[in-house]
Amino acid sequence: MLKFGVKSALLGSAVYYTIDKGVWKDSATTAAIYDELEKGMSPYVGELKSQVPYELPALPSNDRISYLFKYYWNCSVKATFRFLVELPTH
Repeated sequence: MLKFGVKSALLGSAVYYTIDKGVWKDSATTAAIYDELEKGMSPYVGELKSQVPYELPALPSNDRISYLFKYYWNCSVKATFRFLVELPTH
């Protein structure tokens, strides 16, 4: 019960803090908060990047992600219907 109470208190304080800072207001306020957070974190992130020897690959472009999503969606639909067609023989 204590564990649940601690988790609830942490969640409640996180929600209260985000409401107090204005995260849930209009998008302009949220964008300003994001810019402020990014400016505050950039020195630490740069320092952390220099300490970590692993370099992350670049993210795929939106066109590539869209293509892959459609491709795998179609593959899953085909596999589902292939399973349904062959269901009586299983």
